[in-house]
Amino acid sequence: MSGPLPPRVRFAHDHGGGVPVWTDMGTLGADELAGVGVPVALIERLVEWNDRVWPVWNARVPRPVEPGWDREERRLVAELQNQLPDVDVVMAESDEERPAVEADRPAALTVMAAPSVDVPLWSFPFGRSLAVDPAPLFVSEELVEQLRRWNRRAPRPSVLDPRWCADGLVLARALQDELWDVEVFYYEDDDRNPVRGRRR
Repeated sequence: MSGPLPPRVRFAHDHGGGVPVWTDMGTLGADELAGVGVPVALIERLVEWNDRVWPVWNARVPRPVEPGWDREERRLVAELQNQLPDVDVVMAESDEERPAVEADRPAALTVMAAPSVDVPLWSFPFGRSLAVDPAPLFVSEELVEQLRRWNRRAPRPSVLDPRWCADGLVLARALQDELWDVEVFYYEDDDRNPVRGRRR
């Protein structure tokens, strides 16, 4: 493929061992993604994820071969979306169009660690998976720095670190306390409810 990317790409396992990013013409190569500004480090993680899963029935239903690599899928989609704001990056099992990014204060934020960002705040589950700058939200500098440090300590997807996960939930709750009008979610455990409703 040459030229600009189409308005939508899909994330799905590639049997051929390449990059798991698809257009209607097939998978995109590493050089093509690099050519539109995707960092090499993120491309390498995409390839690594692809190498660590195998399809159960077909390429659209990858099965993780190590704990955590299924969770890495959503993280990679979010980071790729953040690098390609003009393209809808969707997971292969979903055919729904992602809604446009809201220009105003977000209705929800998700605390999710990712090596491609400084502060681990994201615009999903509502809107596209784009990194969010905490400055316009007036998040305290102390909490922003704590989020940065926690993000830098993120373990590999295949490593379970209960203490690190618990620390992140504490930070998500602190963020919720500061942003009373925004629904805060936490990605790094199995509870998909807003942190506001969780027991402390």
